Amino acid sequence: MIWLLIFANHSSYEIEVVKLLERYRVPFTGNSSIALHYSLDKFLCTSILRKNGVNAPYSVVIKSMSEIDQYQYPFPCIVKPNQEDGSTGIDFHAVVDTKQKLYKQVHRLLSQYKRPVLVQRYIDGREINVSMIGNKPCKFWGVSEIDFSGYKDDCPKILNYSSKWLETSLEYKAAISVGPKLKFSTKNSVFELAKKTAEHLHISSYARIDMRLDEKERPYVIDVNPNCDLDPRAGFAKTFAFKGISYRELIYKIIDDAINVHRSEQVQVQEQELMERRQLFPLSGMLGGLGVGVGSLGNIMDIGNNLELSNELN
Repeated sequence: MIWLLIFANHSSYEIEVVKLLERYRVPFTGNSSIALHYSLDKFLCTSILRKNGVNAPYSVVIKSMSEIDQYQYPFPCIVKPNQEDGSTGIDFHAVVDTKQKLYKQVHRLLSQYKRPVLVQRYIDGREINVSMIGNKPCKFWGVSEIDFSGYKDDCPKILNYSSKWLETSLEYKAAISVGPKLKFSTKNSVFELAKKTAEHLHISSYARIDMRLDEKERPYVIDVNPNCDLDPRAGFAKTFAFKGISYRELIYKIIDDAINVHRSEQVQVQEQELMERRQLFPLSGMLGGLGVGVGSLGNIMDIGNNLELSNELN
């Protein structure tokens, strides 16, 4: 069993490592390469969800400055790198409300990261995180909320790079994860949206799905994080701490699920190999009911050949 923790300069490397493990049938923790591929490309992720009727904000992907005027933008929008995670490239200038600000932010990100940029409708509402192990609501599903009350009034209520990773920054201290107070109907909507998201993106292991609630408390998926940060101080672990679930219990659950997935895959492989053998040796399946195996089948064929040769000699 490999505990999959990958630190690399680009998130796409994680997918390549998982593909390698899958190819050689090495058991590992976390999600499949398909789930990672669908989720780590933010525009692809949003497109899949919207195509399947899952609430996600209108989004476009920009590959060059010449493409900006091809689209209509429902301001305010948030501008971020399309294939980065951990809020890389996001600062307080990411939320834009004019075309001029949009141009400036897109140009900065294209120049800095040399990769496509996502422009997405910004939903100015409560930010809800669903942390999960497995793709169906259970004990190991939890909800938390980002409390932005420590932010200044003129700052957009978003998590930028500093608020996630720089512990000495004002943003880190001002944006905290808390146990939310949600209406029963709203929590049901949030869980139902998370379930559909996991289904369409093939998420099967641990993940965190970030949402925003609009003015009518309708949830929208704004980001999907399979194999999310497992640091005990990060949002995933904090969410379960609110439920009284220890960090040790979380880790054991992730390992148990990975072992069960591997066992299930082994059974499927064995069944597939058995079916292929039956297709290659259909007669052996018939003779098997008479107590004759594949080895015996070979002996019978040898005897038949010897009899034919004996008749020719006579």
